[in-house]
Amino acid sequence: MMMDKVYIKKEGESAEGEWGTFYFEFADNYVTKQIEVYPAKVIYLDENNPEEGEHMLGDQPLDQLDFDSSDRITAEEFYQLWNNRK
Repeated sequence: MMMDKVYIKKEGESAEGEWGTFYFEFADNYVTKQIEVYPAKVIYLDENNPEEGEHMLGDQPLDQLDFDSSDRITAEEFYQLWNNRK
């Protein structure tokens, strides 16, 4: 079965109060990959690596989050960043 994927880019504040840009890949309404870009670091999270320090893979379903159509990006935009991880 083909998963319906949605890609989101949103600026905001982390749980620690750090301002950054967040990128999400949602598959079947849930986050499967997440990138957090801060001035001094980039955090990559996915189902195999769901937490790094205080950072955790989002667990809220897409339909319960406050995103609008202007927050959507393409898979290519998401994977340009994702594929740069070390």
